[in-house]
Amino acid sequence: MERIGPDLLGPVDKGYLTDICTTGEEAHSLYRDPDVRGGKYYSKLIWTSLSSNRFNNVAMLSTEHGYKHDGRTWMPGFSPLDNPEFTVEIFGPVVETAPNGRYFEN
Repeated sequence: MERIGPDLLGPVDKGYLTDICTTGEEAHSLYRDPDVRGGKYYSKLIWTSLSSNRFNNVAMLSTEHGYKHDGRTWMPGFSPLDNPEFTVEIFGPVVETAPNGRYFEN
C-alpha cells in the first residue's frame, strides 16, 4: 500500500514486496500513523474510508484472494457461476506465499 518514504509500496526484498496488507485491519494499522500517510492522496482516501466504519469488509483482491474456477480467478460474487451475464475476472496482482505464510507480490 502506498506510503511515504523511499519504498512507496513498502519494503522490497529480492524484487518482492514484503509488507502486503491483506485485511482491513492490517491496512488500518499501517495507515493509523499520519507519518506513513504523509501528503499522499491515495493513502488519505484509504485512511478516511477505513476510519469511517462505512465499509464492513475490506480485504485484498488478488489472484489468490478471489474465487477460482476452471483455472481462472474471479471477484467473489462475479464469477460465471454467480451471474454469467456480468463477470469480473482478476488478472492481478499475482502473489506467492512465502514459507512464513505472508504474501509477496511477484
